[in-house]
Amino acid sequence: MLSQSLGPCFGQFYLSLKAFNPSSLAIFILVLWLIWRVWTFTIIPKLRPQDPVVLPYALPLIGHTISWLWNRTQLVENGGKRLPGDFPFALYIGGKRLIVIRTPDGIKAMWNDPKSFTFDFYMIGIIEAFGISPSRYSLAFEDNPAKLWKGGDSDAPHFVKENPAKRRLVSLQEKWMKDALQPGAKMEAVSKIFMEHIKHLVPVYVSDPRVAVAGSRNDGDLVNLVRWGRYVLADAGTKAFLGPEIFDIDPDFVQNYLDWEDLSWKIPYGHPKFLSKDLFQAEEVLVQPLMKYFALDPTQRPNLNWLFDFMQSDQRKIGLTAHDTAASAIIMLWAVHLNPGRLFFWTLTHILCSPSLTQKIRDETNLAFDLATNTFSISHLMNSCPLATATWHEALRLYASSSVVRTCESTTVIGDKTIKAGDRLMSPLYFVHRSPHIWGDDAQDFNEQRWLKEGFKTPKGYYPFGGGHMHCPGRFLAKQEVFLFIATVLREWDIEPVGEKIQGGVGGEVRWKVPKEPKKHAGAGVSDANEDFLVRITKRYN
Repeated sequence: MLSQSLGPCFGQFYLSLKAFNPSSLAIFILVLWLIWRVWTFTIIPKLRPQDPVVLPYALPLIGHTISWLWNRTQLVENGGKRLPGDFPFALYIGGKRLIVIRTPDGIKAMWNDPKSFTFDFYMIGIIEAFGISPSRYSLAFEDNPAKLWKGGDSDAPHFVKENPAKRRLVSLQEKWMKDALQPGAKMEAVSKIFMEHIKHLVPVYVSDPRVAVAGSRNDGDLVNLVRWGRYVLADAGTKAFLGPEIFDIDPDFVQNYLDWEDLSWKIPYGHPKFLSKDLFQAEEVLVQPLMKYFALDPTQRPNLNWLFDFMQSDQRKIGLTAHDTAASAIIMLWAVHLNPGRLFFWTLTHILCSPSLTQKIRDETNLAFDLATNTFSISHLMNSCPLATATWHEALRLYASSSVVRTCESTTVIGDKTIKAGDRLMSPLYFVHRSPHIWGDDAQDFNEQRWLKEGFKTPKGYYPFGGGHMHCPGRFLAKQEVFLFIATVLREWDIEPVGEKIQGGVGGEVRWKVPKEPKKHAGAGVSDANEDFLVRITKRYN
């Protein structure tokens, strides 16, 4: 019998449980749940005040996992509201503790102590999300990768012949990205190509049916501003870094990339594979033409940027498959394409929604136009347009939706809270970018003028491109893309939003209503834009 096999105590418990009616059983479960909740969220915090406070959750074992998968942004925002202040708090995702950091000092602590707080686990998670096996890519994390090379000197990879510091391949790739994308001769070379494609493509996509909402009319063309920015910059970036030859293999490469990018929010969210089949299918559509492209003789792809060439070549020689290197190239394209289109949208939208700001920035950027060469001076746009720059910074402050993420390698302290080995940490930038303690009572408002006040100094809580040794190297090129695009649009077209107007600007100015950012899925770097924001454009004749 069951009571005999389990022993007297368990037998009596079993018999008692059998005697319960459903309501008694429900009361019993409720009592157990209340005991667990009081112990977990009331007693333990008093016994362990050095541990980060746990955001209360309803179900043991499950923790915050369901809320995380459903809407991570809302979960973290609600956590900040339920636990007001700037102290770290903890979530439990998939049985693991995630610490949310909310202060500039906490963010800097993660950046300044790379031995205690590593980025490797996040990188590996991204790599796995692209279907690259850790057993193959783990070699890229090996110190002194030259020891792994078994071939001869004549065809030795760059991690052998151009790596005197004996960096890991992943670290060497970071160096290459900085060389390619930070100011210098190499960035100037790719920037020149990039900007030429932008100038050519801006008017081309005005009539593209994926961007143009209606045909030409006497009062102008109706254009989807979000799509205009995304298509132009994705097309220009693809041609600048891969070269036009990729379109000989797949004429729809840009469209296929954007279809994949629409699903890419699942990657930083850590969506399980069974919920990401559409993402993997879209990725495979890109992988196949990239495999064919990299297999071409170099003479057949002469416009491939050296950065992509170095990476795919060394990745193959360290043991990655052709499929792996194509997937890795998508990661790089993602880094190039993801945020500039969104930054273009938010920056230009705030400009256009204020008629006075539109005219001021049109006048300011037009001074960068050289009539003799019929081109804009990139240097002038970057360095001599203070109002446009202030608007850019304010867009970055409000719409940078990325997070600083790390994994704790050894037990340490942030503030007065103990962070244990194995804990994961994240710091959503909006906690510091929208903090009234840092930015004032209007921290939630778009106010480009805050950057132009006399004596203004950028607060320490402004990190739109990260910081430390992980400072985004593409920030300079991204600004060039967006500024040239905006300057071109304002010079070539009269442009105004189509939508609701409100009164409330400076001096009672009537403005168009700025669309709200979607809350369901924050972007991996910059908040997603509203797909339905329409503008009407008419050609200007300067």
